[in-house]
Amino acid sequence: MFSPNMKYTYEQLAKMIDHSLLHPTMTDQELEDGCKVAAKYGVASVCIKPYAVKRAVELLKSSGVFVGAVIGFPHGNSTTESKRYETELACKDGAVEIDMVINIGKALSSDWDYVERDVKSVCAEAHQRGAKVKVIFENDYLTKGGAGLSSRCLQEKALPNLRARGADWVKTVHRLRIREAARRQLQL
Repeated sequence: MFSPNMKYTYEQLAKMIDHSLLHPTMTDQELEDGCKVAAKYGVASVCIKPYAVKRAVELLKSSGVFVGAVIGFPHGNSTTESKRYETELACKDGAVEIDMVINIGKALSSDWDYVERDVKSVCAEAHQRGAKVKVIFENDYLTKGGAGLSSRCLQEKALPNLRARGADWVKTVHRLRIREAARRQLQL
């Protein structure tokens, strides 16, 4: 829990940051530049698209920055087998963290069996290959809840079950807040 009295060193704070390089138009040069920034500041990891894992691993060798790949990004609509295979390939290429997006439509439909099987399949593949899994719960799509539940109740229903299926972390994403934070940062 955050406390105003907590004091972190720069290095400790940097190791809490996943540097995302996920823009749909990201060029090879932007990937390289982003990895250089990640190494310079010593962040925990870069989070990238699966095709870029090999290159990022090369760029970040000996930097202490982990490489993670998004799976089923951005909406979680890939089949479970596609997500499992995408995880396999990302891990073979050197990813040590997997950020998988749950199938939002299935969560909103209250098809928890499907969501849990999806998560369990990706977690099993990643863990077999020594990678950790973050399950992404896209809150932007869940603001009005779903499956007869409020947004908060939907999260309370899903989150414990996702951890029970093998997720090392569950991450909620608020894209509006991210965009607002980025705008503020640009104004600094």
